[in-house]
Amino acid sequence: MSMRIFGLQQAQDAIKKELSKLGGDKVATVGIHEDAGAVPDGAMSMATLGAIQHFGNDHIPARRWLDVGVESGTSEYLAIIQEGIEAGFTEDQILEQVGAVAQGVTQEFIRDLKDPPNAPSTIKKKGSSNPLIDTGAMRQSVSYKVARQMPEEGL
Repeated sequence: MSMRIFGLQQAQDAIKKELSKLGGDKVATVGIHEDAGAVPDGAMSMATLGAIQHFGNDHIPARRWLDVGVESGTSEYLAIIQEGIEAGFTEDQILEQVGAVAQGVTQEFIRDLKDPPNAPSTIKKKGSSNPLIDTGAMRQSVSYKVARQMPEEGL
C-alpha cells in the first residue's frame, strides 16, 4: 500500500499566511520532544522510539504517525488561527490553542492507525493488533511546545 498526501503545500501555505497576519516569529512544534524521557525499559529515548516507528527500520515498517497525524488537523488549525485573529488573541494564545489541538489529533491518529498492520507474531506477543499502541507511553509522550524558533531535528 502506498499513500500520497495531496494539498499539503497549500495547507502549509494557508497556515503560514494566516499566522503572518500576527507579525510574530514563534512556532508551535508537535511531536515527541527530547525531554519526554526514556521508554519504560530505558533502552532508548521516547523520541528515538517515535522516530523508529515513524520511519521504520530493518524490522519495523514505517508508520508515518507524525506528519500525517499533524496534517489531519489542518482545517481545525486554520479555524483557530482565523478565529483568534478576529478575537484579537495574541500570537502566544493562538499558538497554544493550535499546539493543544495538534497534540490531540496526533494522539488520536496514533490510536486509530491500523496500516501497516502488526505481524501475527507481534499481535500474539503483545496481545493487540494496534501497530503503535503497546503500553500507550509513546502516544502519551506526544506534546507541543511554543518556541521562538524551530528546534534542530535529530535522533
